Amino acid sequence: WLLRDEAEARNVRASLLDTPIWRQTPQGYLEPSSHRFADYVIAYDLLAAWSGLSAEDHAAIRGKIAAEAEHYHSVLEGGAVGGANYGNQRTLAASALGMAALVLREYADSPNGPGKWLTAALREIRREENWWFFRPDGLFVEGLGYTGYMNCQFVPFAIAYERATGNYLFSDERLRQWLVFSCYQVLGNGDFTMWGTCESSTGGLSYLAPMCNSRYGKDLAPLFHRAFNLRPGAAPHPLHMHLALAHHDREVAGAAPPASAVFPLSQTVVLRESWEPEAVSVWFAGKDG
Repeated sequence: WLLRDEAEARNVRASLLDTPIWRQTPQGYLEPSSHRFADYVIAYDLLAAWSGLSAEDHAAIRGKIAAEAEHYHSVLEGGAVGGANYGNQRTLAASALGMAALVLREYADSPNGPGKWLTAALREIRREENWWFFRPDGLFVEGLGYTGYMNCQFVPFAIAYERATGNYLFSDERLRQWLVFSCYQVLGNGDFTMWGTCESSTGGLSYLAPMCNSRYGKDLAPLFHRAFNLRPGAAPHPLHMHLALAHHDREVAGAAPPASAVFPLSQTVVLRESWEPEAVSVWFAGKDG
C-alpha cells in the first residue's frame, strides 16, 4: 500500500478483518504474543489512510485492537492470567500496549481506554522490578541479544510516543546510557562482543536504523550512525523498514563520538583505536559485565 500496491492493500485489509490476533497458549505469555499484536497494530496504522477501508472495516479492526489492549492491560495490572516476566518480556508487552494506545488514542468504546493503556505501558517499563534490568550507566543484564530482541518493539513505541506527545523516552538518562553502552559493545564488523546472557555473535545493531538521523537520534545520531554502519551491508530490522524508509539520513551531522568509553557502574571499559572496521579494540568487563 505504501508503494501504491492496491492488490496488497486489499490483502492486508482481508488479513486484518479475518485473522484473529494470536495469543500464545497454553500459558498465555504476553512476550511471544506481543509481536503479533504489535504487527497487527502497525499494519492497521499504515493502512488506516487507505480509501479502501470502510467505516465498518475501521470499526471492526479497532474493536479487535481494543479488546486485545484490554487483555494486556488486565495482565499487566495483575488481574488476568498471562506471563509477563520482568526485563525484555515485560518491556515487549508494554511497548505493544503503548503502540495500541497511540494508534487508538481517540477510542472511547472500551472499559479502560487508551489513556489508561498508555499510562500502564509507561509505568511497567519504569517500575522498580523492570528498571533493575537497566543498570544506571548502560548495562542491560540480559545482554545485547535480548536488547536487540526487545527493541523490535521498544524502539517503534518510543518513536511513536515522541511523535504523538513530544516526549522522548530515550532522553531518560538510564535509557540513554543503555543505548550508548550498546553502541560500544560491537566489534569492528558490527558483531556483538560475547558476554551477557544468551548472546548471539552476529546481527549487529539493526534496531538503530530508525534512529540514525537527527529526528530520532537527537544528539546521539552520530554515535548511532557509526555503530549501526560498522556491519557491512547494514540493514534495518524488517519490522522497522517502514520507519527507516521514512527517516533515513545517508550522512549525519555532528562531531564524531569518542572511539573509547568507560562505564564505571557497569564495570566495563572499551578501548577502541578508532571507528574504522579494521581498528584494534579491547574490552574489559568486571564481575557484573
